[in-house]
Amino acid sequence: MPILTPNADQLAAARSLLTAAQQDPRTACAYVGTEPAGVEAELEGLSPPWTQTARVAVRGEHVVGVVIVDSDEETGRSWIHGPWTKDEDAWEQWARPLVDAAIEQTSDGIDDHEISADPANTRIAGLARTLGWHRSAVNIAYVARGDEGWPLPDGGSTSVVPRRATAADLPSIAELHVAAFPGTYATARQLVEDDERVTLVLAHEGGSEILGYASAEVQADGAGYLDFIAITPPSRGNGLSKVLLAAIGRMILAASDKGSLSLTVKEDNAPAVALYESFGFTRDAVLVGYRSKPYQG
Repeated sequence: MPILTPNADQLAAARSLLTAAQQDPRTACAYVGTEPAGVEAELEGLSPPWTQTARVAVRGEHVVGVVIVDSDEETGRSWIHGPWTKDEDAWEQWARPLVDAAIEQTSDGIDDHEISADPANTRIAGLARTLGWHRSAVNIAYVARGDEGWPLPDGGSTSVVPRRATAADLPSIAELHVAAFPGTYATARQLVEDDERVTLVLAHEGGSEILGYASAEVQADGAGYLDFIAITPPSRGNGLSKVLLAAIGRMILAASDKGSLSLTVKEDNAPAVALYESFGFTRDAVLVGYRSKPYQG
């Protein structure tokens, strides 16, 4: 039987299957939550709705596999959620067809696809090898649940202050964003123009030169997430990352229903790891991405 667009009953079964799979790092993927309430919130926050992009594999009358996809035409990328299957037999038969069914839904301009999971999910790793996709560096997911002990969100004697980014800052942010995060999942324009996102820049008081930027958001499940933070090369080594992190972190923690702020960083990025741990961030998970195009940076 081919991969199906699910009916209402099959959607309910698919939701139960993937929610159960997300409880175990060996079968979970990285783009939706791990707790049932978090999974539900992340699913409901997908656009287009997950109920439109879900595809299922059926054995007899039972759903034994599911995959979901979302994409962004501006960056030409898609993110495949899953695939999840009921058992090993279903994985062997349906994992690759489910991924193919997800990709087939994306528009012609989408030519870069990614899946991500805990390194313990050897199924995903094996599937990526079969697909010929490229493995990312190991990333650590960190979470902070309060700002007690954080430094003040100002530049102190340096007179450097964080402020909201404006359209006039876009060229400077774009230059730094492309250099710091080549081939990433969001453009500088999206960071500045998305009203649901907080993007801050650092500049000397009364000045226009951008020394760094940070961008964060409150996700569908109510948790805060720091997507990007970068300082221009001439300005590094002066503690400006602390100023930005303190400022945007407090803003997102205050707005987060869960009172939490998460982020991911490459495991081998020792300065960034030290910065986050000095703020009291604790390790929450380990992630590896697999992408149809080579990772940059």
